[in-house]
Amino acid sequence: MMLRKKNVVFWIRFTLTIIFLGVISLIIYFRVDFQPNTVSIHADIPEGFSAPYLRFSNTETTYLLGKPLPTALTNFSNLQLVFPRQALLNNEQFLLIAREATDDIVNATWTTAFPISSLIPLETDGVLLTSPCQEAQYSLKIGYTEWPVLWNDDNKNLLMAKAPRYPLNGSDHVLVSITHPAKDGTEDIRLSEPCFESMPVFMADSPVRIHEINVTKTFGKLGVTLPIATWDADEVQSIFSSNDPEINAEIKDGELLLYPGDSIEPYLIIQGNHNELNLEFKAIMAKYKLALMLMTLGSAVIFYLGLSLMMKLLRIHSTPIRQSIKEFVESFLHGDQNLLKGPSLTIKRRYLFPLLLLFIVLCSTFFELQHRRFGMISLLIISFIGVFSVIANKILLKHPMINWLNRTLGKITTNHLLVVLLLLGFGTLNLFWGLGTDSFYEDEFQIVDAAFGFLETGDYYRWDWANNDITTFDSQNSYAARYYPRSWPFIFLVAQSFRFFGVSEWSARFVSAISGLLFFVVLYLFTRYFTNPHISILCLFAAVFSPALLSIFRYTRMYALLLPLFLILGYTIYRAITGDAWMRSGLKKWDRFVGDYLNFDYRFAILSLPILLIIYIIHLNSMVILLPVLAFAYLMALTEKKKKYIVLSFIGTAIAAIVVPVLYYLHKSETQNLAGRIISDVVPFLSSFGRRNYSYFAVLLKYPFGIFAGAILFAVFLYFVCFFKKSTPLGSKYLYLAIISCVTTLFYIFFADRNFHPIYVSHIFSFFLITTITGLWHLSHIFPQRKIILTMFSALMILSYFITVPSILLEGQTQFGDYRTAYKTIVDNYDHEKEAIFGQYLRTYYLQDLDGVEQVSLLKNQQYSFTDFIQDLRQNPSGWLTWETRKSYHVDEQIIQFAEQYFLKLHGVGKDNTGVEVYYFSLPESFVNYADN
Repeated sequence: MMLRKKNVVFWIRFTLTIIFLGVISLIIYFRVDFQPNTVSIHADIPEGFSAPYLRFSNTETTYLLGKPLPTALTNFSNLQLVFPRQALLNNEQFLLIAREATDDIVNATWTTAFPISSLIPLETDGVLLTSPCQEAQYSLKIGYTEWPVLWNDDNKNLLMAKAPRYPLNGSDHVLVSITHPAKDGTEDIRLSEPCFESMPVFMADSPVRIHEINVTKTFGKLGVTLPIATWDADEVQSIFSSNDPEINAEIKDGELLLYPGDSIEPYLIIQGNHNELNLEFKAIMAKYKLALMLMTLGSAVIFYLGLSLMMKLLRIHSTPIRQSIKEFVESFLHGDQNLLKGPSLTIKRRYLFPLLLLFIVLCSTFFELQHRRFGMISLLIISFIGVFSVIANKILLKHPMINWLNRTLGKITTNHLLVVLLLLGFGTLNLFWGLGTDSFYEDEFQIVDAAFGFLETGDYYRWDWANNDITTFDSQNSYAARYYPRSWPFIFLVAQSFRFFGVSEWSARFVSAISGLLFFVVLYLFTRYFTNPHISILCLFAAVFSPALLSIFRYTRMYALLLPLFLILGYTIYRAITGDAWMRSGLKKWDRFVGDYLNFDYRFAILSLPILLIIYIIHLNSMVILLPVLAFAYLMALTEKKKKYIVLSFIGTAIAAIVVPVLYYLHKSETQNLAGRIISDVVPFLSSFGRRNYSYFAVLLKYPFGIFAGAILFAVFLYFVCFFKKSTPLGSKYLYLAIISCVTTLFYIFFADRNFHPIYVSHIFSFFLITTITGLWHLSHIFPQRKIILTMFSALMILSYFITVPSILLEGQTQFGDYRTAYKTIVDNYDHEKEAIFGQYLRTYYLQDLDGVEQVSLLKNQQYSFTDFIQDLRQNPSGWLTWETRKSYHVDEQIIQFAEQYFLKLHGVGKDNTGVEVYYFSLPESFVNYADN
């Protein structure tokens, strides 16, 4: 019988392995393509040329060299390597400064809107003009020097302007005079366009030097590139040629020298027998396929061995699989020393974390190789966590703090503590990995400016980094200092981070990251107190894997500090209300009176007051907690009928009935005192069903299960709240969580007079996280397979994490503007004597190397009109115009259209993905007058 069972087990393993091998083979056959799809060229490109690209079959579609193609190279019969001339100027970068027209002839003069001395090298042999107007006559001047213009005999749409023998002098603007026949519809000066398309430069004695060409196969999603073929200069000359008579090529010193002559777009086209190339490719691919087949067979062997090991672990020979899994889970949760038991394998718990640590270190080493800037920090963090976890059994569990936690929260087992430490270690890695990668974005600049201003002035003035002084803003030539004391405790902490670590993106976000780590700890302790150890682990697990929380704690804003403090305040208030007075006076009547009517834990009440004050200063939104606390007192008075809750309800109602009207009166009378200032902060943010921001429901319920599942689980939690006895500790705790979640959400939906933004409710996000997971926990107990449900929950968390978070850690918050890159162009080219910077939300932190600039503010919400813009251009005809692409709606549409038509665009939409619009302009006075009219 035993022999028969072993045979059955063997055939199960064998069949599963064959199926695995078949599936892998089918995937390779249908999905893995080793056809070459990438071409890279090693060449020296002289000045005056743009980056080379690929073109196929004489189509207009082009592809960048080194980037994967949508299909294999062997699918094209005509492949061209194109070395295009760099367009020095395009027609839209010219300004019309003079125009005379008759019925037959139009004479127009155009000039550039910016200096070009830095764009035309001294060794320039000439300038090419591409023109669709063959009947036109051209005159070209650069400065006061005229460059002769001749039509190209071979290309009728190409003109050549040869450089004169003597040096340039005078202005460095390009002046083009064009005479051409009049056309219908050009009477309106706004319809006039220069009769040319672009002006590339060329240098006759500067060839393209080609060293070699590499043909590869790139698997983009895997990040793997396999070499297919490498052609040196001799092979390139034998495989490629050109049918353009302007182009000459020769081999010299192992390089293929390509002389483009006057060609606007020199190219090399593939020639010869394509079958020979395909045979060369196939020979390489055969070797790769053989290696892949061996790897597939090896993976099948590993799969078979792993299957055997798993069956031994589950003791499939003598125990049902379900029973084996159950015993394994129970042994882990109850802290058995032998976690994995089987006929031939036993792994003791003390080896578990060293093995896990080794695995994480190997993974981190891989990331370190990919991202060296953050690899060493991650290795240090993980090593510390691993060592700390290994010694936890002998040292940490005997610490007095652990004894206090055991008494307050319940006994903490070794395995439980190790899981918490592992999650905290993973959360730490998420918080600090690449923390300084992104440029500052959004409202981070306000905090950073004010923090550095505090270091420089001792008060919370925003700092103008470009002028090294207190920030000023230009509002119709009226300058005023910008004072920013909002959330000053958080700003103070950021300033101290600057003091110790220097000023950088990393040090600015350090306070938020530390606040995030504090939040994880507080969330775990808070949830453990209000629910149970299992739910606290699940909530910590969900928080560590939350992309939304990760974004908050990697962002220099006060919400990062508000989240843990709001949880602490919620805990202290609950302990103060539900606790008992811990001191007795010895007077029986007084002690009896206090025990009946004022029986509160005043230790936590006193602790709540400074926390309440601090979070009020950090953000006004935190004051919303007073509403659910009063509602909780009402419900406890109705359900338990204890005198202390009735007294608390009357006190809260009396305060609301007396204080609120008084403060409202002070607000109406504009009294300049503390009460007046407080109410002036509160009243503008209140409404009566004025907003109806129902989107907050979706924001608070969508993580981690989705909106519909989150709503169901929250309803399940409310169901259990309704049927728990409120007199029990767990019943009152659940009621407290439910009241805070419901009342605060209703307030933000109906009574908060603010535009919708998820960040405004971030501090109550944790309450919904706790309540929905608690609902899941109780719902899972209805089904016998509750561990499967919880395992699926964990898998969902990990899946959502790996879909979203790695892009945040490795690529950053790419939807925001990259000022570090975009502003570098301004810093490298700014002329202090002639230029000004027109900016909307100008981020001077990335202009600090300029050491003094002339600024013109575009204000916001289109308050800065096109008329104001033209008036400022009169005073500053040369300079830079910039704003963040996402904030374009703040800029007057006429200003945007004007910049697109007449300014040189260097960054932004259509140029790059920096997300910052940057223009350069240098306008003649006559043109400014014309635009004004």
